[in-house]
Amino acid sequence: MSTVTTEHEVRKLDIVLLALTLVLTAIGILLVYDASYPFALAHQIPQTKFVGQQAMYGAVGILFMLIASRYPYWKWRSVATAGLFGCVIALVLVFVPHVGIVAKGANRWIGHGSFRLQPSEFAKLFIVLYISRSCAGSVRIMKSFLAGPGPGLLAIASLALLTAKEPDLGTSLLIVGTGIATLFFAGMQWRHLVAVVCCVLILVGGAFAVKTVHGHNSYQLGRIMAFVNPEKEKQGDGFQVYHSTIALGTGGLTGVGIGNSREKLDLPEAYTDFIFAVIGEEGGLIGSLTILGLICFIVTRGMHIACVTRDRFGSLLAAGISFCIGFQALVNVGVVSASIPATGVPLPFISYGGSSLLLTLVMVGMLLNIGQYPDGDPAIVQEKKEQTSERQFNKRWRMGDDSDELPTTVRPRRTKRTAAL
Repeated sequence: MSTVTTEHEVRKLDIVLLALTLVLTAIGILLVYDASYPFALAHQIPQTKFVGQQAMYGAVGILFMLIASRYPYWKWRSVATAGLFGCVIALVLVFVPHVGIVAKGANRWIGHGSFRLQPSEFAKLFIVLYISRSCAGSVRIMKSFLAGPGPGLLAIASLALLTAKEPDLGTSLLIVGTGIATLFFAGMQWRHLVAVVCCVLILVGGAFAVKTVHGHNSYQLGRIMAFVNPEKEKQGDGFQVYHSTIALGTGGLTGVGIGNSREKLDLPEAYTDFIFAVIGEEGGLIGSLTILGLICFIVTRGMHIACVTRDRFGSLLAAGISFCIGFQALVNVGVVSASIPATGVPLPFISYGGSSLLLTLVMVGMLLNIGQYPDGDPAIVQEKKEQTSERQFNKRWRMGDDSDELPTTVRPRRTKRTAAL
């Protein structure tokens, strides 16, 4: 048989995506210092405490991003299920005394001392990995509800319920939205999608109604009332939203200047989930759109990688990661601008938070690796091409095409002339 020579396409590292990620991370570290030093002064702690921690997590995250950009993404497929179970176990451990860390009435972290990890942040990545793996076989599998979206929906429900129990409704919303979006990218049937969304709305609405009757959801109800009438609740649950909208309005077109925000003095912990309000006040509409434009470009770049990747697992993984980053930014801006009820969701690359920044940078590293290998695993691609070439050669030989060298293991066909001889 003639030797088959094939070349697997390997693209260069996406320098633009890498550069924008580094720029956003650097901007985020500077903004964390800008928004956190009034809080540090008010509580008599070092001004560089929060920015120092953010810079440390940023440096570790960039290192992990570079490692992820070199690590073959198809190898993540083998650890998707184990990672999902690991997230479930970690989400259970946050409720175990002396293992989970309670802060502000929520069980969201595990660790010891100043070292903390938020398992719900990593659940966003592993739900995308698990769904991409379970749906990577063929589009036809999505026609069956149990074989297609069924396992993914079960994983989404498990992670979302544990996260909501902490409570962390914002991250729970991100897990549900990202998971369902990844299933949609995988080819989930419209009738299944509509049925799932309706079931989720009914279950959430029913649970909220039951808790309201028994008086167990005053916290969530207060945030909804603050969203409906922020002016009336400005001294209560709507305090942060009220001052964030003032900050956005004060900024105008060009802002009041870097470091000159006044509302960050009133916003509790303005360097976390409401840091976009500080950006809007100090940078104005131009500064806000610049930050959002950089994030949108990263999301668009990731979706482009998903579209040009011919490996189904890699394509679904890139699409899910890109949607997760974009959806998280959309929810954060929606909360700060009082467009949706308040919920604790950080702004990607910008808000203070080690787990969030670390996870986001790792996801970008995975995008960088997917972009370099649009065909997937080179060994599998080479094997498939050789098998295809072998089938084509055998087909030509059966049709009497002797243009290629005859293999020694193939006997010539018996014809009437050879039979007479």
